[in-house]
Parts: sequence; structure tokens; C-alpha cells
Amino acid sequence: MDGSAVPTDIEPDLLVLYEEALARDNEGQKKPKEALAAWKAVATFGKGKNPFRTDAARRVKEWEKYAASRAALWETSGNFGACPQCKYLILLINN
Repeated sequence: MDGSAVPTDIEPDLLVLYEEALARDNEGQKKPKEALAAWKAVATFGKGKNPFRTDAARRVKEWEKYAASRAALWETSGNFGACPQCKYLILLINN
């Protein structure tokens, strides 16, 4: 969607999912799995017209990439044994 008015012929349940996904985007850096799940729900909503499907699929890919890079960072954090500050920063990022 381009930010213009929302069409009136969209399923109300889809609008609820879309609003939820937008809200999860705001918290996505702290909770990427929740943002990813919210956008997947929008992308896969199959009842009737779904003008959000393309944008939602794009957001799914973006959150998958972000979640994967964050998981990789977390997995490698064990290599910071000699650096307590690094471990602390990793813990802050993941909480």
C-alpha cells in the first residue's frame, strides 16, 4: 500500500492483522520474531482481496533477514569470552 486511504472492500480481519503488523514493526528490533509472524499473517491471509500481500511479503523477507543476522550474532557472541563489555552489549541487544 502506498499510505493512501484504505479501500472499504477489504476483509475486517485483514485490516486488524495489518494494523497489528504495523504495530509490531515499531517493536521489531527488540522482537523480530513477533514482527515476522505478524507480517506472515498478513501475507498469507487468503480471504478475498488482499492489497497488502505484496508489501507484507516484502516485510516478511526483511524480517527474516534481520532475524537471521541477529541469530548469527547471538551464536557468535560466545567468542567474546575475554571481553565482558562485548557480552554485556550482546545481552542488551537481545533483551
